[in-house]
Amino acid sequence: MSYCINPKCQQRENSDNLSHCQSCGSELLINQRYRIVKPLRELNPAFPTDIFEVIDLGLGEDDWGARKVLKVLKYSNNPALVRLFQQEARVLMFLQHSGIPKVEPDGYFTVQLPKSGKQLYCLVMEFIEGENLADWIDKHGGISPEFVLVWLSELTNILDGLHSQNLLHRDIKPSNLLVRPNGQLALIDFGIVGVGEWGLTKVGTTGYAAPEQIVGEAVIPSDFFALGRTFVHLLTGRSPMDFPEDPKTGRLIWRSSVKGISQELADLIDDLMAAFPEKRPKNTRVILQRLQLIKSPADSSKLFDRKWILNSAKWGLVGALVVIFLAPYIFRVVNQFIIPGLDKFFTNLGTDHYNNSQFSSAESYYELALKFNPNNQAAEYSLGKICEEKKDFDCAISRYQDVINGSNSDAGAAAISSLARLQILSEDAKTVNVDLIFKGFKLTSQPGIQASLYKNLGWLRWEQNRIQEAEGYLKRAIAISQTNEYNYASPYCLLAQVKEAQKADASQEWDICYQDASSSILEEQVWASMARQRLRASGKHVE
Repeated sequence: MSYCINPKCQQRENSDNLSHCQSCGSELLINQRYRIVKPLRELNPAFPTDIFEVIDLGLGEDDWGARKVLKVLKYSNNPALVRLFQQEARVLMFLQHSGIPKVEPDGYFTVQLPKSGKQLYCLVMEFIEGENLADWIDKHGGISPEFVLVWLSELTNILDGLHSQNLLHRDIKPSNLLVRPNGQLALIDFGIVGVGEWGLTKVGTTGYAAPEQIVGEAVIPSDFFALGRTFVHLLTGRSPMDFPEDPKTGRLIWRSSVKGISQELADLIDDLMAAFPEKRPKNTRVILQRLQLIKSPADSSKLFDRKWILNSAKWGLVGALVVIFLAPYIFRVVNQFIIPGLDKFFTNLGTDHYNNSQFSSAESYYELALKFNPNNQAAEYSLGKICEEKKDFDCAISRYQDVINGSNSDAGAAAISSLARLQILSEDAKTVNVDLIFKGFKLTSQPGIQASLYKNLGWLRWEQNRIQEAEGYLKRAIAISQTNEYNYASPYCLLAQVKEAQKADASQEWDICYQDASSSILEEQVWASMARQRLRASGKHVE
């Protein structure tokens, strides 16, 4: 099916073998490149834009056949709308962030309709698979405070990239956030982004827009107000407009609707929503620092002391860690192996800080380890995990590839597994080197790493719709976990989905997935949410 781009067309659906609309005569291959597959929302005359899914049939090998999004401005006679549309195009072309839809330099163009001569403004952007959070919350209910820490960090990092370019989004709300299948967020709809003189336009959504923004005086912290309101909605499952305000302070009265939230996190959300912009966090860095403190309160008892370190090394307090943890913390395994001298000590110290979510200090210790021994693949691998925490996936991939090319076979196998996981999470399964994964099995006898490799093989085959292979690999991962008494939710969560595809009973797998899912592994939290939904539907009581 091909859709006609003409908003006035009486019959917009056409068969794929036509070059022109059978009703109005408009070309169906837009800009000699894009064929409209279907609308992504209702084709409503009241909306200034139509949004479609399109297939790219251009000449580029990388893009040919790719799904993309086409946004069409219908009202070219409205200069204000045209200006905002062109502004969105410029912003998206300029910004490069995994949480923002990408627009190529040729993604903005105009189309002239054949009979009326009317001009349509078009913007083609990256298709981000996912569901907007407004719909997601309607289906799944409010999210846990632990999940808020992850998503609030992600969204703040996205805003950091935006604000660093002197840009405001000005319309943050659940319906403008997409949750991908891997659980990561994307921020969409940049149609009212403010550039420089933000206060010249009164824009935003009631209930989320800051008071100063409503009267045309937006500033950087105006986005933080909407951010706080959005997370009240996500935590409670209710619109912020449903909650009363304290008549004395103007603060939203919402905390009693959320169980288990820490005072520090609730205080941060309230500060984001402060009535006056000067009372809110000054910038994204302040928010990220406070989130870091909430995740891992500062430990002042372990100050860096050179004499203590040297004495510790002298008396052999640089022994290897013993406890084995599975991916994505599998690097604790590779730290067991002997790396002489202080680099081993710093590696272990970094791991202790990492396990307490003190990522900044952990990074410093790992870098110190590499200063003493540039060939310390355990520290190199661990820095890859730090890159993941920062959402700097290019950095993580680079670190893992360096480890894979190194001499530490266990670290190499762990890096192979982590690299495959990242590629699958980024929905780039075609780049996963299966031969490299099989090489990982030859490099290590560590059961934790082998279980992770089998899980990622099963996950890859599931994404490729190779159901039987996926089932076999996931069962192997589970068998290793059971033999070694690990709690490893991921293969159970994936096997549950495989069994559902096979029309088989998956209740046992969903139950284990829900019980064992880690709050620190994002994909497991997404799968746990699916598990909770399935278990409730089957009549089982879950929290």
